[in-house]
Formats: sequence, C-alpha cells, structure tokens
Amino acid sequence: MIKLFLCKENYLILDMDKFTTYDPAIKFRDDYRWPEAGSKQNCPKCETDMQLNKNEETYFGKPWWCPKCKWQFSEEDLADQA
Repeated sequence: MIKLFLCKENYLILDMDKFTTYDPAIKFRDDYRWPEAGSKQNCPKCETDMQLNKNEETYFGKPWWCPKCKWQFSEEDLADQA
C-alpha cells in the first residue's frame, strides 16, 4: 500500500509500507545473438535492406531494424522465418 501525503510546501511524499521484488527478476535487455558489424540482411516482410543497430548497453531493442515497415528482428526471428 502506498500512502500519499501533501505537505504545506506542496511536496508529495510517498510512504511505501510494503514493496515487491519479482522472482525471477524482470529483465529489460534480452540476450539476443548479435551479428558481426557490417553484416547485411533484407527484411523478411518487405525485402528492404535493414539497419544493424549497435550492441550498446543503453539499447534495449533487437539487432535488426527495417526502416520501411518499422519492424525489429533478432537473429532468432530471422532463422524462424527462413
């Protein structure tokens, strides 16, 4: 339960009596297999050249991006559609 308090200075104070941790923990960045830099791939939906995104810690999407149909693909997705 979260209790909300409004002080005379109009600040909001949150008082959390209970909190929950998930088991297993929520994973925000999947372990996608990343192709080598310079790899080329066509989109399986529209056959357009796809963009290979950089494998950076701050990127949470899939490796391949199709600018035409705005869809992301992983190596696993592409292998399943082959």
